[in-house]
Formats: sequence, structure tokens, C-alpha cells
Amino acid sequence: MFRAESQTTTINGAELEYCDIGAGLPIFFIHGGMGKECNLVLREPVLADFRLIHFQRRGYGQSSCPEMPVSIEQQSRDCQALLNFLNVPDAHVVGQSYGGAIALQLTVDAPAAVRSLTVLEPALPSILFSCADFAAMGARAGELYQGGQRSASMEQFGKAVIGKRDWDAFASEWLDSWEDDATTIFESDMPALGHWPFGAEDVGKISQPVLNLRGANSPEAFKRVWEVVADWIPHAENVVVPDTSHCIFQVNPGDAASLIAAHVTRHSNR
Repeated sequence: MFRAESQTTTINGAELEYCDIGAGLPIFFIHGGMGKECNLVLREPVLADFRLIHFQRRGYGQSSCPEMPVSIEQQSRDCQALLNFLNVPDAHVVGQSYGGAIALQLTVDAPAAVRSLTVLEPALPSILFSCADFAAMGARAGELYQGGQRSASMEQFGKAVIGKRDWDAFASEWLDSWEDDATTIFESDMPALGHWPFGAEDVGKISQPVLNLRGANSPEAFKRVWEVVADWIPHAENVVVPDTSHCIFQVNPGDAASLIAAHVTRHSNR
């Protein structure tokens, strides 16, 4: 987060840290399994003329988490309430990974609040957990966490979502901060994802313009997610982002920001 700009407010019984910077068309960012992951993309000059809203989900940053796990439906309600608090009747919603799952749920729950949608490899459990390699590595990460091996658990988790090919470069910059989020990942996000009943019937309710992004080097499980989103939402614009794996905001924020800015501008009068 931009600490100089961040504030906190009580939303649905939890203290949420958020930042609200700039003016213009509002873009609402929902992060995935790393609270700090939107920092770089928010700084991109191509987004300077937009109102950028970003918050820390329950259990990340300075946001409280009265109890775990927090369902994706509850996190959708948190998004709705925060937008209402900020007097934003509708926004262009962007979600990466776990944040993409919440963005999909938000679009179904409160369609009037979503002017357009951008998803970056949303965490779809029906797809991810059916991929043998991903499921096995995720299970092993959970075992390591339960055994008190926090660092090793995050390394296993990271290799599952980033891919072994790009893990070393990513870990050298991000692993230390990612370890701070291990409790929320393993005790809230993962259990809640496993109980999220979302599928083609739900996504069929989405009529807003959709930008569907994936990293060129992403693991096969997330490439499959991107293909399924493209199949589920025939009107989506499907784009492969170069020079990145799953964590697109952290690794290639420039191209991500440019694609989001162009998408929002194209659909600014919706």
C-alpha cells in the first residue's frame, strides 16, 4: 500500500485499510494472495488520470480479520460496502488471482456497481483443484504450514502459483513480504476458496465488458483458467501479457496498467 495515503475505516465489522488517490474514472483494485501486490501497477503513469481505489482484504496489511475463514461472498460484501462508503456508485473493477474470484462474485452480486471487469487469472477452484500438479503442490504447502514450516510452505505455494520456471526470480524480491501473509492464505483464503460454489451458470449473468488477462509464462493450471473464462464469457477480450507469469501486477506492471487503462477508456461511457 502507499502508506502515506492509506486510511482505515470500519466495514462490516472489520477495520479495512484502503487508499483512494487521484481523480477521474474510478478503478477499484482487488488484490490476491499478497496484500502489497498492486503497489507497482498503481504507480504506473498511464493510470495517473484515473481515480485509483485499493484496499487490503481482511487479514492483510492493517486490515483486521475478526474470524477466519472469510468467505468470498463476504469479501464481495466488503467491496460493496467500501465503494458505498467512498460514494462510488460504480467502478471499473480489477481483480488478480484470488482478487479475480472476488471480482467475479462482486459482479454477480452487485452488477450495477461494476462498470467493467478485468480479471487476471482468477482463482477458480473447479479448475485449479482439478489440475493434478497444482493440487498436489497446494496440498503439500498446506501440510508444511500445519507443521510450522512457514517459509517452506510459502515456497511450495509460490511454485504452484508462479511456476517453477519463474519462481527463483520472483522469490528473490517478494518471498519475505509474502511470508507475512501465510496465516491469511492458509487459514482463510484457501479454505474459503474450497467452499466457493461458483461456475458457468453464475458467470453467465455477467454482461459487462470483460478483459481476461493471463501471463505468457503462467503455469498450466492458470492457462486453463484463462481458457475457461474465455469460454464462459464469449464477449470477453482475451489477452496474453508478455514477460510475466501468474503475478502479473508484480512482474509486469507496465503492460498490465496499459491494458487496464485502454479497457477502462474504451468502456468509459457505458
